[in-house]
Amino acid sequence: MAESYELFGSAPRVTKHLARKWYLVTNQRNLFFMLAAGLIMPPAGFGKKYYQDTLACAPGWIVLFPDRAPREAVQFSVQERSHLLPCLLETDLASITGEIHVITAEGYLSRAHLPDELQGDEQALLVPAPLPITLITTILHRSKEERSACESDAKDFTNVPLESIKRSVSAKPFSGASAPWIAARGTALPQRQIPLGRVQAAGAVMAMLLHFGNLGQQSVAAARMAFDAESSAASSDVDPLLAYLPQWMWSTPPHPPEEVVQRLFWGTADKLVEWRSSGVAADPLDVILDHFAEMGAELDERMNSTLSKLTRDLTNLAGIADRTATELFERHPKPFSRAMLLLFLRESCAELL
Repeated sequence: MAESYELFGSAPRVTKHLARKWYLVTNQRNLFFMLAAGLIMPPAGFGKKYYQDTLACAPGWIVLFPDRAPREAVQFSVQERSHLLPCLLETDLASITGEIHVITAEGYLSRAHLPDELQGDEQALLVPAPLPITLITTILHRSKEERSACESDAKDFTNVPLESIKRSVSAKPFSGASAPWIAARGTALPQRQIPLGRVQAAGAVMAMLLHFGNLGQQSVAAARMAFDAESSAASSDVDPLLAYLPQWMWSTPPHPPEEVVQRLFWGTADKLVEWRSSGVAADPLDVILDHFAEMGAELDERMNSTLSKLTRDLTNLAGIADRTATELFERHPKPFSRAMLLLFLRESCAELL
């Protein structure tokens, strides 16, 4: 049976053991990438931009040390390149509930439930990744010089909101005693395959719907469903195409949609996520057209004819179009077809804002 990680409870309680300072050990370049992505994530989420740090020691898990990080963990996180600077990310665990793993005082790996089952003498917590970057309360540096160097380095990246998080200097938390932070005895740590592509795609959907949230009743209802799985926005408030949005956003894996048009639309979203996650070089428009070709076998004659007509016009759009955008929208009046036309007519979502 799959493990359940109910990470964000509605009524968090802070126990005395949870109130300790818990640090993720990393380097400034990984910090920048996580700030840009908005996620504390495992190495798989970095692509080719990852520099070895403690996240590599337990793939799929975030290793947090209490009060002082082991010196070898700090060194491990900067040894790959000479320009790397160590950082400790103080993490607020008050809003997290559910099952985690801990390295006990005796060096054993054990299961525990947050927030009630911490003993207070754990050498490390292993929390399932990813987590939102908003849980980071403070970025800690060993010296003023390293803090200045980190801030200077961040200026080379326009999408790194370093100033959004408090930055402090203290050498003491970097000097913890040795601890079995790479390997522990006892129960083997379960491997976690993280669908980060889905997580990042869901974040992009939320960002776009936030921008579109004032454009009418449909957009308001869709934005509510994207941000709240228990939203009171009734399915009748939105087009049936969007009624599946909460399932796609909040269920892992989501139940397949019942309506054929929903399967076409959300299947297109899934195919694009799979393609981006795979790293395979391909034209996203070809990915969509290939999906349509696969779906053709599931459609009745009328819908297959409609999809074939749309496919021809989309193929022409990818080359030299023989119709204007207005003519195409008149030719394809349904929401699904118009959504696909917009996708082929625009280079990026930003052009729709």
